[in-house]
This record gives sequence, C-alpha cells and structure tokens, in this order.
Amino acid sequence: NVAAETVTTALHAFTDQPSETDDRTPAQRRAHASVRICQVALAQGAAGTRAGATVTVIVDWATFTGGGLGRMDGQFTGPIDRRHIEQLLCDSPISRVITGPKSETLDVGRTARSFPEPTRRAIIARDGGCRWPGCETPAGWCEVHHHQRWHNGGSTSAINGVMICPHHHQFLHRNPDWATTFHEQQFRVFRPDGRELHPHPWSISQLCELLED
Repeated sequence: NVAAETVTTALHAFTDQPSETDDRTPAQRRAHASVRICQVALAQGAAGTRAGATVTVIVDWATFTGGGLGRMDGQFTGPIDRRHIEQLLCDSPISRVITGPKSETLDVGRTARSFPEPTRRAIIARDGGCRWPGCETPAGWCEVHHHQRWHNGGSTSAINGVMICPHHHQFLHRNPDWATTFHEQQFRVFRPDGRELHPHPWSISQLCELLED
C-alpha cells in the first residue's frame, strides 16, 4: 500500500550504503536511518500551531563535569549513557535551567547552538561531508564533532570542528581507545593498537599487513 511504500522509500533514501569501515548489519543501518528520519522531521518542526518538538536531556552539571553518578535523563526515556550525552554536546542546541535543592527553577538561560551557523557553513565548505576515512556520507546528514571535547575546554570553532556522520560520531564517543588527530585540516583515525585507519582497503600499509599475515 501507499503507506508501506512511503516508509520503505524514506528508509532507502536515508540508509547508508555498506562500506569497508562500516561493520553494521543491514538491520542496524536501517535502524539508524529511522533515527535520522526522525531528526530531520524534528528539525523541520511540527505542522500547524503546535510548538516545535525538542529532544530534552536533563544532566546534573556537577555530575557531568565531576564524572560521578547522578542524573542524566531523557524527558521520556529515563537514564541516558554518558557517552551519548557527550555526543549530543558536540552539536546540539543547548539551554541552561538552574534549579534549587527542591528542584524549583531558579534561572533559565538562552538556548545557544554549539556551532553557530556561519561556523557550520565554513566547516561544511571545508569538509564537504564525513571526514572518517572511507565514509562518503554527505554534509546534510552529518554532525560537527568537537575534536577536543567541549566539556574539556575545546573551542567551538572551525579549527576544532570536524564533520562526522552520526554513525562514526557515536563510534568515537563509545570507543575512547580509538585515537584521532586533527592537524592542519587533516583528520586521521588510529586503532587501539596504533595502526592508522586508511580510507581504501588496498592502501599501501594495509597491503603490507596482509602480506605479513
């Protein structure tokens, strides 16, 4: 029917193509496509006069900066993994709500985007799309990653921002044993054993590794 065709077409349009550096199953890639479709829908806003939907995450600042246990809750889903919070802080509108000891609201700050639009446009013009080696996700489907983490003092600037697709952005935050460098606009990725991840499976270094094996 038409509804099934609509959903299938949307999933097809937003599903990443398989690549050498993407080990997700087809079902996992379709699941990520579903999330991406929802993100686009939320960004466009709801129809009519209804207020626009915003993903809300409540984090105790002392908990987040101190590394201890505390509140990190979604508005509807309950506790959220700290690594996912760190990913959100890279490239999301952030607003401040300060509450007192009895949860009464004391102050509500203005919403501010992590990367202002002029900076975002500069990064898009420079990167073109996901900078992960071998990934060809276009800029419209990517997020801007603070190479030096924002909560560790990293600046919200083009020199510290690199364009990453949601899949590889999440991978970076969930796998701190993988290292990256971003020097003179060159983004490089290294496995936990120190070997560099190259964009092509038949790069010289990887060919040497295969011959050694």
